[in-house]
Amino acid sequence: MNENELLEPLNEEECDFVSTLSNLEIQNNASKTRIRRNWLDVLETLLRDHKKIHHPKIPISDDKEALVIVISDNHFGKIRHSLKPPYKEVFNLKIADKRMSQLFDEAIEEISHNPAAYDQVKICMLGDHIEGDGSTYPTQGFLTDDIVHAQTAAFITSLNKNIKKLNDFFIETYDKLLPVDFHWVPGNHGTPKSKLSRHPDDNWDKGVAKAWETTIRSLQLHDPNIMKNVTNEYKTNLGDSQSININIKGWNFHLRHIMKKSAGTPSSDREAFVLHGIHNADVVLTGHYHYQLIVEVGKTTIVRSSSMCGYDDFADTIAAPYSQASQMILSVSKERKIKKIITVYFKD
Repeated sequence: MNENELLEPLNEEECDFVSTLSNLEIQNNASKTRIRRNWLDVLETLLRDHKKIHHPKIPISDDKEALVIVISDNHFGKIRHSLKPPYKEVFNLKIADKRMSQLFDEAIEEISHNPAAYDQVKICMLGDHIEGDGSTYPTQGFLTDDIVHAQTAAFITSLNKNIKKLNDFFIETYDKLLPVDFHWVPGNHGTPKSKLSRHPDDNWDKGVAKAWETTIRSLQLHDPNIMKNVTNEYKTNLGDSQSININIKGWNFHLRHIMKKSAGTPSSDREAFVLHGIHNADVVLTGHYHYQLIVEVGKTTIVRSSSMCGYDDFADTIAAPYSQASQMILSVSKERKIKKIITVYFKD
């Protein structure tokens, strides 16, 4: 199996964005700026043509719990072999899709244990969702390579499939849809190193979040009720901030891709205290370092998610502790900011 076969995008004929994206012609002789603008034009044209349908908000109760799915550092499309014996693991688009399905299966299983307890799902997207060119810090211009197109199409297709699965479960279990809210913050893949050479708002996660928005809208052209329970919050201007605050059952969750690597050191504790002071953060959800960490600093709980691709060249470069490929699911109630933490370890 060669690299091109591993990176073959998944198909989703009913999604205008994925079909457009998969067939987008890249003019290799054109300037990066021109390619980048062509790509942005695809997104902006679809967003303009596919008007957003505003559905009434689905009511939630303070007496119920929220299920929080934390998705960070997927690196969809990364091809790698394990750095630990037996050196046989390969991570690619198909494995990434399988692991995404495992994560949503675990979320569905958690709700099914006590359906009456939950009334909403929050999906916190913490960045670095596609891999790019495979270097430790890919920094090409915004979505300039066809490899990124394939990765984005595959990621969006996988996400679409799993949200459909989640909604089918809601209808079967509750005979109605529960609200599913996406909240995105950007990672550092595709971010330009120099603001002079590329626009500072360029970032692949921003593009992926817009791609997901166009997917929702294009599906609703076929049926306005498809994903009527799904909202999608993402930063339109990375220059403003690369973090967001969201309220979950009365608790303030602060989402950002990167915090200081170490925990329990004066500098990392200071950062946590600053975040609590500035953002009144009860919980900080973060990623980037490809290993899991949960620590209390004052009144703030720091929750760092691992990576879907597991220990890799980046983790090795920064001498991170070895961590199995995993993601996290939290339950949140009015009484407890984190009632339960489920670490989903992936098995292929």
